[in-house]
Amino acid sequence: MPINEITHDDDGVQAAPSSPQEWDGWVSSSATRNHVLGDPLMDWLDRHGEAKGFVRDEVDERTDYKQFIMRKGLEFERAVLGHLRGLGVGTALAIGDGSGGHREAQDLDLAVATFQAMDEGVAIIEQGVLWDPQHSTYGRPDLLVRSDVAASLFPGSLSQPEASIAAPGLGIGDLHYVVVDIKFITLDLLSSGGLGNSTAGSNLAYKVQLHIYNRALARLQGYLPPRAFLLGRGWKQGTRASGDSCMDKLAFVEHHEAPSSKALSERADQAADWVREVRSNGHLWDALPEPSREELRPNAAGDHGDWKSAVKDIVERTGELTALWQVSVNKRREANAMGIASWQDARATPENLGVTGPSLAPRLHALLEANRSQPPEPCPPKDLTAVRPSRIEVARSQWAETPPLEFFVDFETVSNLDDDFSNIPLKGGQPLIFMIGCGHIENGRWHFECFTADQLAEPEEAAIIDRWHVHMAAVRDRVSPGADPRAIHWAHHERTEYNTARDRHPDKNWETPNWFDLLNEVVKPGTVVVRGAHNFGLKSMANAMHKAGLIDTNWTEGPADGQGAMVGAWTCQRDLAQGRAQQLIDLELMQQIRSYNEVDCKVMFEILQYLRHHH
Repeated sequence: MPINEITHDDDGVQAAPSSPQEWDGWVSSSATRNHVLGDPLMDWLDRHGEAKGFVRDEVDERTDYKQFIMRKGLEFERAVLGHLRGLGVGTALAIGDGSGGHREAQDLDLAVATFQAMDEGVAIIEQGVLWDPQHSTYGRPDLLVRSDVAASLFPGSLSQPEASIAAPGLGIGDLHYVVVDIKFITLDLLSSGGLGNSTAGSNLAYKVQLHIYNRALARLQGYLPPRAFLLGRGWKQGTRASGDSCMDKLAFVEHHEAPSSKALSERADQAADWVREVRSNGHLWDALPEPSREELRPNAAGDHGDWKSAVKDIVERTGELTALWQVSVNKRREANAMGIASWQDARATPENLGVTGPSLAPRLHALLEANRSQPPEPCPPKDLTAVRPSRIEVARSQWAETPPLEFFVDFETVSNLDDDFSNIPLKGGQPLIFMIGCGHIENGRWHFECFTADQLAEPEEAAIIDRWHVHMAAVRDRVSPGADPRAIHWAHHERTEYNTARDRHPDKNWETPNWFDLLNEVVKPGTVVVRGAHNFGLKSMANAMHKAGLIDTNWTEGPADGQGAMVGAWTCQRDLAQGRAQQLIDLELMQQIRSYNEVDCKVMFEILQYLRHHH
């Protein structure tokens, strides 16, 4: 057997690690993720952050989205593996004892066992161990699938001629193996069937991960498959085609692909080199007061896990460019190349930051001008200079006068991600609205009602929407009979989710609320900006206005955002199923979510009232 392909590089030099120190020179496929996605600071913080004085956040597992997704990802893998074993396509062999982690991935015996399973022609190899001594990388693809089995299980993945190519390193005839990795995502397919290049998610990291697996697989079998594959919950292709079965389509990744004109091989090697350098030299670097390496500049929009507070500190103290609305990591790099490292630099203009267009550039310009301005000295309790422009000209007839009645509305929703996988291979999970917050002013006082589903189920969603409509009608008849009061919200979420709920309940004849999007009908078109807010998010603007003494309400405890509220709702539903309460609102966590929801509603009211009185 070609044991040398596991332990020796192309020059025949023994390269297999035998100590923790030697393993520091090897990089797992998953460890390339942060560098590939433009957030290498996270690798440095994980390795050296605490020694450099940064403190990890205490994470509330009840509302933590990252931990939830990791858990669901593992559950999805197990469900898919169970489904595949039941299809009768041949032997499925799991490598290792299932404990996972680096211990098994760094076990030479398991790497050898993976080759032996391939050489014996096992149909599906689960959690094989692949080492690549030439590149000092390693990993554990979820599946290594024999080519004829892949062609049978996933029509369209391999043609018959492609499936019949022999791997010279294996004694299995005119067959070979391909990598199929399982991801708890909806696959974004190009028209060709390849995995899309969206920069909004993790696709690029997945591509690099598959590339690393594929070149290690090629060493073992003596044949480089031109493609590796991803299996997801379902798929979508453009705006018209989609599917909800994990077995419908695989997304392929070409081994020699070059997204954005940069080969996957180059991306993989650069990411691995970065991780090695962090391990060997990272203790010599600093992120503050100025990053000693360009890679230590944070991606303000990234997923920072338990380093959120540390990253926020670095972002604020360095004037990080990606904190700005519309400024991506790539745009930050281009600005850095011009010597622009902070938004406080006068050269940080929309043009130099790559933000163009008749609406985007003026809005970013206004944000920069507001944030570079100085508050008056001494600063009054209410800093009226914090908000610009002095007069908002857009749609004044729609908002500037206070009507007898208007509602401020915020929805809390769950997606279909809390899948129990009982319908595998079909996608499961139940998206719905589970909480509706609705505030209004009556007799000069704030009144708030919150309608919370008793449990996460479609009938309960319908019940709270019914109650919400009854409530608004009763208030209208009492306060402003015959009127059509507006339902004021921030961004598209409420309107979109309401329409989706109507589709789920075709038997209901719910009226369409008189929606008014405060963000997209006043704030953005009016270029309303606040000193201290670098974007147009509700929380960002409200926090800045609260700091300036312009509004009274602010968030205190509870989930950090809508995503945290969603995970919290799933946590509460599990508690409900375990008999810890009779209905969701009885649980302390759901009461925190309710408080968070009311703040969302009330800060909208306070922002609008401030704008009416002063702008």
